[in-house]
Amino acid sequence: MTKAGRGGGSSKLAPKRALLRYQRAIETREAIVRAASELWRRQGYEATTVEDICAEAAVSRSAYYYHFPDKASLLAELDLVAARRVSEEMRAYRRGDDATLDGEVAVLVSGLARRAQRVARGVFSEAMSYSIRALHLVGRIEDREADFARTLAEAFARAHDRGELPTGEGADEEAAVLASMLMEGMLRWAHRVTPHDDLEQALRWRARVFLAGLRAVDSATPVQDHV
Repeated sequence: MTKAGRGGGSSKLAPKRALLRYQRAIETREAIVRAASELWRRQGYEATTVEDICAEAAVSRSAYYYHFPDKASLLAELDLVAARRVSEEMRAYRRGDDATLDGEVAVLVSGLARRAQRVARGVFSEAMSYSIRALHLVGRIEDREADFARTLAEAFARAHDRGELPTGEGADEEAAVLASMLMEGMLRWAHRVTPHDDLEQALRWRARVFLAGLRAVDSATPVQDHV
């Protein structure tokens, strides 16, 4: 084989290797987050050390600090992992022939609530407080797979195409408003300042209010309550 041939083969493998490194990095980050979440649940946020998390996740200290230089970044990743998984569930649902906007929003709400309730409420409160400070990034997070607002915007766009919604501000803006409402609802639940003790119930109420208002913009479109 010529040098050119070997070089060509290497260039073809480069994207695959880069993708593999990216996937491994994601897996490492998620392993650290899972370990931290479990330890925070068992022994509390303040009592958990970096050494505890590394042992639980089976990673080195250098790997930990490569991904998470401080607690705030680890809290942020906790939100991103949840958003990534919820986005995957929404995309799986929409592959069905009978997918609707209400169905996608229901999947989103259920997924967010389920994951939030796996974490100690104090830790979740810290994570949501951090996320609210980054609310201006809704729909523009660099990791597209971890931005449920983008996935939600796709759902709104399809709903417009199917005639489920009247013409309004546009799918991106509608998704951003609903995502903001849900995030603020999770923060209020975490701080116990909502009448709903059940987070899913609280988020469903917010989603119903928003979708009903959106549909009521066009008087010819009946207000529905399917979420």
